[in-house]
Amino acid sequence: MHGIGVEEGTTLTLLYAGSVTVCAPVLLKQGAWWMARPRLALWCWWGAFLSGVVATVSAALLGIMLLDRHRLERSHDVASSIGLEAAAWGIILLIVGALAVTAGRAELVLFAGRDRRRDLATLASTRALWSQQRERFELVVLDTDLDVACSLPGRRPRVLISRGLLATLSDAEVEAVLCHEEAHLVGRHNELARLAEIGAACFPWLPASRDLRRLTSLLVELAADDHARRCVGRDATASALAKMAGGSAKPTLELRAERTARRP
Repeated sequence: MHGIGVEEGTTLTLLYAGSVTVCAPVLLKQGAWWMARPRLALWCWWGAFLSGVVATVSAALLGIMLLDRHRLERSHDVASSIGLEAAAWGIILLIVGALAVTAGRAELVLFAGRDRRRDLATLASTRALWSQQRERFELVVLDTDLDVACSLPGRRPRVLISRGLLATLSDAEVEAVLCHEEAHLVGRHNELARLAEIGAACFPWLPASRDLRRLTSLLVELAADDHARRCVGRDATASALAKMAGGSAKPTLELRAERTARRP
């Protein structure tokens, strides 16, 4: 009975891993519900992705257990026993190889993220006009006319905003931008986006991982827009996004401004 349980478990986990990898992205992209509920969409996407990874690893481990059990049952047949043991070791080596490749590619993404944070920290130190400690972050105003607004997570969370952007936006619009960046810090959106980049780098042949990276980058922005809208109101948030869209090459800013303006 125990052997049958392992076989059934292996089959079920393989079926689940395959179905969630193929079907979940198709189902989750249906309609426009994720535009209205970006936080829920993030939970659904990441829940499907992580459960698929866990199911795949579990199926591989169960497969090794199953091969080892069959090897013990057929220990009297030397050729069959050796073949099953070789298959088990083949799966183990495949897992180890996949982990090694994953670790190497993840390291490259992590290094790129670390370099970006270091560059932002250097910018905050060398181009700062003035700074102000707020409840959850330190506000740093940069001496540049370019439109800059970003968050810098870490032990000393900071929000960087440029002098040029402050001159362009009203006080309410500036507060909307700060609330937006605060949402990124509190929600750990930078870490989530980095994990999505690691997934896409480790599984570039998997459409689900590419969809996860693309939609994560969009959904965290929508979730932060919604936080800003709740903090300072729809009009100020939509107006800030529209003004920033005018000086940016990012087409999503204009779409986000239109979405925010239509929100209740």
